[in-house]
Amino acid sequence: MTNIKKQIVIIFFAGLIAAPFFFYNRWQDVDFWGHLFFGKQIVETKNIPKTDSYSYTAYGNKWVNHEWLSEVIFYSTYKKFGEKGLIFLKVLIGFFTGCFLFSTLLIYSKNYKTILPVYLFVLSLIFLGTSFRPQIFTYLYLSIFGLLIHLYKKTGKLLFLILLFPIMVLWSNSHGGFVVGLAIALILLLEKYNRKHLFIILALPLASLITPYHFNLWNAIFRALTNPLTAKYITEWGKFTMSDFPILGYLFVFIAIISAVSSLIYLFQKKYFSFLVILISILFASKYSRHIPVFAIISAPFLIPFFENIKKR
Repeated sequence: MTNIKKQIVIIFFAGLIAAPFFFYNRWQDVDFWGHLFFGKQIVETKNIPKTDSYSYTAYGNKWVNHEWLSEVIFYSTYKKFGEKGLIFLKVLIGFFTGCFLFSTLLIYSKNYKTILPVYLFVLSLIFLGTSFRPQIFTYLYLSIFGLLIHLYKKTGKLLFLILLFPIMVLWSNSHGGFVVGLAIALILLLEKYNRKHLFIILALPLASLITPYHFNLWNAIFRALTNPLTAKYITEWGKFTMSDFPILGYLFVFIAIISAVSSLIYLFQKKYFSFLVILISILFASKYSRHIPVFAIISAPFLIPFFENIKKR
């Protein structure tokens, strides 16, 4: 078996390892029924609503449904395949998220004794957010974004940056987490800035506007992030506390500490933007518990060199 075929087989099995982390999260958020209903309305009316016709106090107000594509996928899957189809969809997203994430780790090491523990730690933290919510699409798209950016950093091939554009269009229509991918891409591209990067830096945000809401999408995201009531009344937007996650909370603290140490290594190497990406992801995960899975996906590739250096010593 050639090395390429061997790696494909290993990546496939890595995806199979990730699938149960998405399957066994049985917690069901009540928002899901809204997502399913909104998807049903869009499919049946063939129209993406721009105003709120569902609530009592905000009836007729402007509404930016930044998750409409996820909802259409949820409902279409449910309509054709029922509950089992939805479960399979979630597991399939987990499988591909794992495949892309593991492929990213392989860029920095071929030592599976180093990669596997990091991979399992990261999957354990992703598990916290793997209920039936549009955010699972963010985990998938973020893992793809990470792979493409790190492949570009490794090879310098422009194709990997070009592929970011269709992913960004899909992502910005699926979940508000697209802003994370956009921020990471822009920050890391600034690390080795050249003229090609200028085009990407300017054009990638424009790709996020290819939605039914255009600039209103960004306005809605900004208002949600800056509204103090968001963190006050929505539990997952609250600060991380150990009592919320008795076991995985300790794992998060452990990974956060290692990531912080790893960020200092990048700082000493004068890789200021890599340092910044790690630091921001830690701070957001600590402030908002819902960002812990996102932090895990972002930090994973940066942890590999840290563990490789420990083994060499």
